[in-house]
Amino acid sequence: MGIIGVIAPDEAPLLALISLIAPAITSGNTVVALASSRQPYPAILFGEMLATSDLPGGVVNLLTGFRKEMISTFATHAHLRAISAVVNAEERKALALGAADSVKRTHLRKAEDKPDWLADSAQSLEAIRETLEFKTTWHPVGA
Repeated sequence: MGIIGVIAPDEAPLLALISLIAPAITSGNTVVALASSRQPYPAILFGEMLATSDLPGGVVNLLTGFRKEMISTFATHAHLRAISAVVNAEERKALALGAADSVKRTHLRKAEDKPDWLADSAQSLEAIRETLEFKTTWHPVGA
């Protein structure tokens, strides 16, 4: 798809962040991720580990900041092709409206549901499929 925006929840700040980033980069995308606002330190350490890993520079870009200030930017930014996030009802509405204007896919989990990041469903192949874009190529026969 290209560039995927990821917004991590405040609960389970590292596991949730990795669980949202991994499917996107596994399917060949790059990621711009917003770390937990309340607990950004695990994401900062994760960024340091990525900087010294074999992952090419620029594949994962981590941001820290206040969610309120960043939600509208994620929703309306023209270069983001999709958003994968765990958000509350107010943030979900803002992301959905902004994404509609810039025609991007959204995969929004409800923060109220408190996802279990250790469950098999949180680490499924379906998460990888959500960040893929399938295209059909027509081959005219006899033209």
